[in-house]
Amino acid sequence: KEGADEAATTSALIGTTTADGKYTGMKALLAAKARVGMVPRILGVPGMDSLPVATALVAGAVGGKGGSGGSGGTLAGTGGRGGSGGSGGVGFDGAAGTNGSVTSPQSTATTSGLNVAWGTALSSDGTKLFVTNSGGNTVSVINTATNTVVATINVGNNPRNIAINGTTAYVTNQGGGTVSVINTATNAVTQTITVGTEPTGVAVSPDGTKVYVANFSSNTVSVIRTSDNTVTQTINAGGAPTDVAFRADGTAYVTNSTGNSISVINPAGTVTQTIAVGSSPVTNVILPSGTKMYVSNLAGNSVSVIDTDPASPTVNTVIATITTSISG
Repeated sequence: KEGADEAATTSALIGTTTADGKYTGMKALLAAKARVGMVPRILGVPGMDSLPVATALVAGAVGGKGGSGGSGGTLAGTGGRGGSGGSGGVGFDGAAGTNGSVTSPQSTATTSGLNVAWGTALSSDGTKLFVTNSGGNTVSVINTATNTVVATINVGNNPRNIAINGTTAYVTNQGGGTVSVINTATNAVTQTITVGTEPTGVAVSPDGTKVYVANFSSNTVSVIRTSDNTVTQTINAGGAPTDVAFRADGTAYVTNSTGNSISVINPAGTVTQTIAVGSSPVTNVILPSGTKMYVSNLAGNSVSVIDTDPASPTVNTVIATITTSISG
């Protein structure tokens, strides 16, 4: 119906909602879907293409329902929430799309709870095996009688090796520059100690009063006093130290993987000697008798045998080199 003037005609064309809830003009299309089951679209109004009418057409164009959001991720790790659905059209019947589904959390860990298992240590009574999971930032506790995981302990970033002193375990967190202290009776972390950069190897002194930590990227050894778990000394070692082993008298031997050497440290914390070994030494172990130490040389494909007997005239020298070849 044409109005008294152009403004009145435009208003009538656009329409409104009456006091009894009925629509007029273009707004009457809001009731179309309920009545005829279809949603009409208006593309234009010939002869009435003024700005107010065009604006009403844009606002009144009945938008389609927004698309559903994408599903959450299904790769290892916690499933991500699906993306939000696309918004419906601005029009009368536009409706927001639904959120995507949320996938259940998943993990790369096996059912046993192990995740890139790295270092191991037995409890003092042998009833528990503690295993560092460098891929999960945890330590798994295994009951040695049943060979089942009975607890999982959250520690620092990229845990590597572990050493136990009575009822206390010390875990090197290579990615975090820390050592996690665990009460092995309660399987709880009681303290976190800041050490050097990329701590890797760890060992407890024979008298239990000190813990030596080999800091790979600092080229140092942190000395932790076990009575209060405080770092009391930092010792300069060789290049990229990776492991520590103690002789019964408290002398420490540290493998220097890029230095191709072993640093000999006396009980007072002083480096007294450097022993040349094979290429890229990574681990070392001393016989229970304390008379020999074996050093595995990663790049050298060999094992260096060092005399560690304090009474021997050749103490702290390489007395043999074992290759991967089988003799005889």
